[in-house]
Amino acid sequence: MPLKKYGISWVIERGDRIFSWGQPVDDVTLASLLVSRICHDLAAPAGAVNNGLELLRDELPEGADLASMDLLEFSAIETLHRLLFFRMAFGAAGGLGVKIPVSDAKSAAMKFFDGRKVGLDWPSQSPQDLPQPIIKLLLNMILLVEESLPRGGDVGVEIGVEALKVTGAGVGAALAPDRQDALAGKTPVDQVNAQVIQAFYAGELARTTRISMDIQGDGTSFVSLGATWALS
Repeated sequence: MPLKKYGISWVIERGDRIFSWGQPVDDVTLASLLVSRICHDLAAPAGAVNNGLELLRDELPEGADLASMDLLEFSAIETLHRLLFFRMAFGAAGGLGVKIPVSDAKSAAMKFFDGRKVGLDWPSQSPQDLPQPIIKLLLNMILLVEESLPRGGDVGVEIGVEALKVTGAGVGAALAPDRQDALAGKTPVDQVNAQVIQAFYAGELARTTRISMDIQGDGTSFVSLGATWALS
């Protein structure tokens, strides 16, 4: 049974005026709210760990081996960066129905890719802000392209007035067939698993917002995901 038929819209309506028109909550919106709550609850303890490690470093004796401390600090910061990115890509960062500064999305993505074998090229000339669903779709497209580069490479971002394009270049670049099917909505719901759920979510996000998706690539060194929509 679809989650939107559980009749929870009145609860959300009381807690957030974004649903004041009384429409039922669709699956994508419900998932976004849950992710936001989880990421919010995890961010505070993760930040506390990072602050505690900074204090502990100051108390270490002179000449102490800092290799273990460096690893712990890197892991703590990596956790915070992942939570920030996932909240923006899958959650409802900033609230529902809002516009998100493109600079915030870029910052989250750059931090997420920091230290990875895949580089991210995001031009400085971008729109000032975009509707939240488009920002979320863009970040999900980046994740899918990054996953299609098994040996590393480069991910490029292009943002137009009514279009997004994310490209990937590297040895063996290819979006797996099961990801392509999930993104296109061809995967039966009872066959969606942990390996394809992110592609399935991205496809659902596009379809619920009437955004058209396009997949291209040569299967060996290049892959491209495109998204187009109409503002009118």
